[in-house]
Amino acid sequence: MQTRLLISQHQKRVHEVDNASIDSRDAMLCPSSEVGWQTTISHPANVNNILASGVDTLVISLNIDWRDTALFAILDEVKEKAKQYSLDYAGHLQHFNPEEVWPFTIKPHGTKGFSWILIGSDFSYKIANSSAPGSRPNAMIEIRSEALWRLGPKEVIKIALSLIEANGGI
Repeated sequence: MQTRLLISQHQKRVHEVDNASIDSRDAMLCPSSEVGWQTTISHPANVNNILASGVDTLVISLNIDWRDTALFAILDEVKEKAKQYSLDYAGHLQHFNPEEVWPFTIKPHGTKGFSWILIGSDFSYKIANSSAPGSRPNAMIEIRSEALWRLGPKEVIKIALSLIEANGGI
């Protein structure tokens, strides 16, 4: 039996596959008998089985007041090493659990008003060199799908915000 498989709601791609090759978590099945079925931005009307659904990536813009700008000096130091080697460079931040640290890599460059780009296993931060919010957010968090699936949106947002608070942001 042939089945149309919508690989991703985000990508909106349809492929003909046989049922034995379906193993994607982020897929919706539609019967191949639906001649002329096409993807749209709306949910398909006749979905037989939803294998998975939910948020794929979550981006949060923040206006943070930094109580202590010592973090900026730390990030500058790690970023300088990244520039020196022209590679992403490893660093770590204070964790909200005092017995742990949050490991990250920092890019040797910034982007669009953000001086530092920190990439961790579950999420990444873009942080502006600004101790108080201005006309635009001074931090952004991008939470990836694996963390959203594993921990759920509420828990991973709580963790990401707790790391900011542990490093002087409110």
